Formats: sequence, C-alpha cells, structure tokens
Amino acid sequence: MRYFAFSSQPFRALYMAGSVISFLFVRFPFWTVAYLIPRLRPRRSWSVGRSLAMLVWQTGGYWVGPRLGTVPAGKQACAGEKVVYHIHTAIIDAIAGYHSLVREVGFEPQNIVLSGDSAGGNIAFGLALYLARSKLPGLPPPGRLLLISPAVDWGNTHVTPNSSMRRNARSDFIQPVFLSGYTARALVGKLPLETAARSVWISPGSLDLDVAPGSFASLPPTCIFVGDAEVALDQVRTLRDRIRADNGEDAVKYMEWTDVTHVAICMFWHEPERTMALREIAEWLDDT
Repeated sequence: MRYFAFSSQPFRALYMAGSVISFLFVRFPFWTVAYLIPRLRPRRSWSVGRSLAMLVWQTGGYWVGPRLGTVPAGKQACAGEKVVYHIHTAIIDAIAGYHSLVREVGFEPQNIVLSGDSAGGNIAFGLALYLARSKLPGLPPPGRLLLISPAVDWGNTHVTPNSSMRRNARSDFIQPVFLSGYTARALVGKLPLETAARSVWISPGSLDLDVAPGSFASLPPTCIFVGDAEVALDQVRTLRDRIRADNGEDAVKYMEWTDVTHVAICMFWHEPERTMALREIAEWLDDT
C-alpha cells in the first residue's frame, strides 16, 4: 500500500481540488437532506447540525511537513542521522520537556499533570510509564495523568467485524488514520511492522502485548475520558483494565460517555457534553 500517494504536485492540487468540489456540491448537499432522517445520522441522538459537523471534521486533513527541510517525514533517515529505537522519539522529546520542567524550571513533580489527547494521549501515557519504570534520580513521576481519547493500539489488534473500529466508523473521524497503517510504519521505522502491536511504547492497549503482572504499576492517579461513539473505544477499555489491574480500581477515574465522539472536549460544537466533561475533569484535578 502506498501512503500519501498524492503528496507531490501536480497530483496534490488535483486531489485537493477534486475533494473540495465533491464535498461542496455532492456530499454536503446529499447528507444535509439525508440527516433529516434520524436513523441515517451517525448517532440517532445527534442533531442535524452535529451530524454535519462530524462530516466536515472527517473531510479535513493535514500535511506531514518536511524534516530538516529536505527529507519528508516518515521517509528513510538522512546519512549520518542516529535513531534510537527503544522508545519512539516523541516520548524522548517528552522526557526532555519533563526534565526541563522539573530540573531547570523548578516545578514540583506532584504539581505536574501529564495530559494528551488522541496520539498525544499515547505520548503522555508513554512518558508516565517510562518515568514509573525507570525511576530516574531526581525525576519522579508526575502528580496526575489525564488521557483524552488516547490512541493506544497502533497495531490494530482490536479490529474485528463487531469491534468499535468498525461499529463506530460513521460517528468518528479517525478510522482512516488507524487503518491506513501510516502511523504504525512511521513509528517502527525499519523494525518489523508487527513491532507496532508488540511494543508497549507504541501500543500499550494492544492485545498482542506480553503483559506480565506489574507491567503498568506505579502510575500516577489517572483520568481517562472517552466516548462510546469512538473507533478506539475497545483499545481504551483494554488500557483502563491494565492500569487498574496493577494499581487498583480507584487508581483510574474512567469517563465513558454515551454518543460522544473522538476528543469531544476539543470541539466547540459538541455541547453540552464538552463543558460537562471539562467540569468533571476539573473536579477530579481538585480532589486528587
């Protein structure tokens, strides 16, 4: 499979123009009418406006920018580049940032909340796990861990016909991100692709992990927010169970909300759930 096959000109311009035209004059008018019928909406409880907002969100995209000005991200390393494969480089960057906060700026670790949404939730969890396992001198784990719709199974081990990855495809916008395989390939580099499903640093929610007792021990108090309309719901539940198994039931505040999609608290149109969730998270932060 080719990834980002239309990333070079003139194919990129043609692809983008075709996508915009088809959306404005075909898809959007069609679904505006179709969503007048509740059973055709991604979720019956959603309004026409929310359903159309999800459609617009699915249509959007982004470009992966060049690295060092010459090499596209995800491509082969330049001559002389050195790559550390023990954990992916985003977590290494996070460790450096955490070190700066604690050792240079002077924040007390117990006053730091690690937080991330979607792929950022994966990085936040990886940093918390690394700190818990490594017990670095002068760099204790943070006070709390907040995960918003974390993407924790880039190996796609939860994908079955009745899985949330299939069941919630119409009520979420990130299924193509998982199923394209690009993220997994970018994270494993030259390692075998199955590494994505077998590395706790890439997929802590993978069903293919060799999970020994204590693998997720010593994590800080954790809050996980996820919607039951998300494609990643199954993998998040797996991660929740693993954290609780090693740290106790009360170690995780788990918020799974009905008819809520991916990273809903970042979407202005996902009210009133967005505001309600933020308030509940704020209460958890005050109580821990």
